[in-house]
Amino acid sequence: MKHYQDNIVLSGDIYLDETFFSQIESKKKRKENGKEYRGISRNKLCVGCAYDDFSHVLLLCENTSKPSFKSTWNTFGSHIAEGSHLVHDGEKSHNILIEKLSLTSTVYDSRKIKILPDKENPLDHINDIHSLTKRFMRAHGGYNRDTLQDFLNLISFILNDPKDR
Repeated sequence: MKHYQDNIVLSGDIYLDETFFSQIESKKKRKENGKEYRGISRNKLCVGCAYDDFSHVLLLCENTSKPSFKSTWNTFGSHIAEGSHLVHDGEKSHNILIEKLSLTSTVYDSRKIKILPDKENPLDHINDIHSLTKRFMRAHGGYNRDTLQDFLNLISFILNDPKDR
């Protein structure tokens, strides 16, 4: 399973978004007053989630807390076919993919679509993938964060259609 997702290349309409997992208590950084940082902070691990028209699901740990041009390119650059169409929430770091891979793009403002009913939300399916991934990881709550990518490979394997039924 270690290299299961290495050769997955998404094409066509590609839906991309990030979700975040918390660090374990012993590795959390705290402010001088002892309080935890809030929101997307250094105490989070970013996981990039993407899928395409062909039901390929890709779940990759970006090895950072907040996506950047560098981490997004290193994570997804070899997994997206040139000339594809990216559907996303406008995260700034996605621009590196659009530029370098000559992608077309449709952006949905996350503040506007999060108030839509699920059936009308164009990113609902990727939200479902986030939800399934988080539920799976909560069921295995004692996992070592250093092995997060191994778990993501397993989840991707479960969610992807088999090549030979």
